[in-house]
Parts: sequence; C-alpha cells; structure tokens
Amino acid sequence: MKHFYLTLITCLFFGQAFAQTDFRPGYIVQHGDTLRGYVDYRGAVRSSKTTTYRPAPDANEQAFSPDQLEGYGFDREQKIYESKRVPATEAQAEQLLFLQALVKGRISIYTYRDGNDRDHFYLSKEGANLVELVEQVYTRTDPKSGKKYRVMDRPYLAS
Repeated sequence: MKHFYLTLITCLFFGQAFAQTDFRPGYIVQHGDTLRGYVDYRGAVRSSKTTTYRPAPDANEQAFSPDQLEGYGFDREQKIYESKRVPATEAQAEQLLFLQALVKGRISIYTYRDGNDRDHFYLSKEGANLVELVEQVYTRTDPKSGKKYRVMDRPYLAS
C-alpha cells in the first residue's frame, strides 16, 4: 500500500510538471540576433521573470532571464516582451524584468504583473527611462480660503 501511494504521488507530481508547458511558435532576441523557435506561453507573473525556449519542437529547453535576452515574443498572439529596468519604488528595489509591450513608438507603454497579481504600467518617451503610470489622489487645503479640494497627481505627464 505504501508503494501505491508513493507511485501515485510521483505520477501526479510529474504529470503536473509536464502539463504546465505550452510551447508556441515565437522567438527570442539575444545579442541583437532573433532566434526563431518555440517559446513557453505562461502566465503574466512568470512571463516577467523568465522564459523558456526551444529551437525545435523536440529540442531541449533553455530557460532565460531578463539579463540574458533583449526580449522574446509569440507569433500568433502578437505578444512582445522586452527586457527593461523597472525603477525603484517605496515597496521594491529597481529590477530587471521582461515587460510586455502594449504600444511601441515614440511613446511606448509596457506592463507586467507582480507576484501579488497587481498590474503595473510604464511609459517611455523616445526610449527614455520608464515612468510608472500611477495616479495619486489626495485632498489639499487652500491656505487663504481654507477650502479643501481634490488633487490628482500624474507624475508621468511631467516627463
């Protein structure tokens, strides 16, 4: 009976490990070269930290972090991820992540989902540093009249 449970647990573990891959036609960009092949299509949190690539459907997998690639993408889904340095905030230090490009041009917009399932959006004007798109709403009191009013701070509009 003990062997039965051990076998069952082993099968479930390996079944889950193999079931979680979903390789789709795509590419990676490494040292300026685009290598076509198959990229593992995963959830938003994992996609920002690592990607797995195969040059052919039956080839061995290679895992890459944002410091090893300039980016990667998927052909059919038309999703593009680029390695970008995300600025530090009060909650976390600066980090290098794969950000999904939502809009590309003179003004580009990127996104990623953190480990707490919170989406972050960033703006880059003409390749400049990323600025997080956050609105801070607070109340301010006019010192002369004493009247209170609502203020929306949008730091991304100043750059």
